Amino acid sequence: MSSIYCPLRHNAIHFPNHTALACGESVLSYQQLDYQVEVCRRVLSQHGVTVGQRLGIVSHNSPQLLILLLACWREGVVVCPLNPRFSVQHLNSLILQLDLQACWLEEPDQNAGIMANLLNWNGTARDPGDRDALAELQLQDSDICTLLMTSGSSGKAKAVALSLANFVDSARCSENILDLHAGDGWLFSLPLFHVGGMAIIFRCLLASAALILPEKTAELAGILRQQHVTHLSMVNTQLYRLLDSDLDWSQTSARVMLLGGSAVTPSLVQQCRSAGLKVLTSFGMTETTALACCGEPIDINGVLTSGAPLPSRDIVLADNGEILLRGPGVFSGYWINGELDSVRDENGWFHSRDKARWVQGQLLVEGRLDNMMISGGENIQPEEIERVLQADPDIAEALVVPVNSQEFGQRPVAFIHRKNSGLEAPQIAERLAAALAKFKVPDYFILCSGPLADSGLKVNRRHYKERALEIMSNGEKHTLRDGFIVNS
Repeated sequence: MSSIYCPLRHNAIHFPNHTALACGESVLSYQQLDYQVEVCRRVLSQHGVTVGQRLGIVSHNSPQLLILLLACWREGVVVCPLNPRFSVQHLNSLILQLDLQACWLEEPDQNAGIMANLLNWNGTARDPGDRDALAELQLQDSDICTLLMTSGSSGKAKAVALSLANFVDSARCSENILDLHAGDGWLFSLPLFHVGGMAIIFRCLLASAALILPEKTAELAGILRQQHVTHLSMVNTQLYRLLDSDLDWSQTSARVMLLGGSAVTPSLVQQCRSAGLKVLTSFGMTETTALACCGEPIDINGVLTSGAPLPSRDIVLADNGEILLRGPGVFSGYWINGELDSVRDENGWFHSRDKARWVQGQLLVEGRLDNMMISGGENIQPEEIERVLQADPDIAEALVVPVNSQEFGQRPVAFIHRKNSGLEAPQIAERLAAALAKFKVPDYFILCSGPLADSGLKVNRRHYKERALEIMSNGEKHTLRDGFIVNS
């Protein structure tokens, strides 16, 4: 077992009065945050939650959640953050899958039906004022400090085992391109049960920057105006909604925008660049501890690249275009029935199931191999159709899934969330036919009244595939509006 110096304690010694955490009017310095984490660590130990044990954490982003995560890593507890939007039934299935020794709930009064020992910690500790001199601290690292569930958008969610070394390497290799320094502030616009959110913690700690947590009811545009936010991480949908607000970038401290998680719309990137922001697109996944590639994107016929490989990231493309990865930022393995499955091939490569090609030294991601459909002998990548749809100024969001066809085997069907209520399905088909081969134009368009990603950050393709099959099986019972099948 190796050891890693504690960046929080290092900052508490060398930058004690620098802002470490800000949430609304509540601000903690690095020294104050270190104290809160140490108190929480002792609570964990007193409750028997200690080295190697697995603690489930069911919570939205909050100062208490951040303190608890840091305390677990300091104590050697394996943290397992779970989406608080999950049903009790789903949470219980994950508790069994991960074999959790205990759980901490953001709202302990709502614990009815949770099948786990509950950790009683209210997240408060009185500041003692004067303290003894702090000493540097070493954190013991193992193959697992965190178990994060994949989105499971196209299959069963898997438990990804990440180590402290994975997180530290990920933060270190992206230091130069992210341009993050002491005194900067990174906004937590991604959830901490998502690797993109968790990676922000290590980036800020290693740079001695501030972690800025939005209050639950706060609007992002308001936070950007009120707080010293220099860096943001977002997915395309979040950026679309932010730019659709009344935000004036000149009234903010924003300097760097990191985008990932899915395809990014070029027009949104251009709006940010026009406001003077450095915009970075990226490729990464839970298994690569967030970032594997990052850079200022190149526009290739309306499709943006995802940057070049970061230092210490080895990336090659297989003959079928699949992205293969290895290096210190790649996960320890999937945690299955109490054991790690490293899922590497004989040469140590992790097969991502993402398809891409190289363009001017950057990765241009074309989609998931798992998503590809075959229609009449032709390969169709749904993400290619989605990129065209999402570049349409009249469309807010789009998702393409396959349905079975007696004649062709499979055919694409598109779910559409309109930005312009006057947009009709035949118009979409006509626009697609001008940009794509005719066989790639979906046979049907299903109208959605709201955002496609109702929880988490990624759209659940499996859910929409099942929904499309259900809708199409109704035959003549379709309700039509403006040429769309209504998703009711």
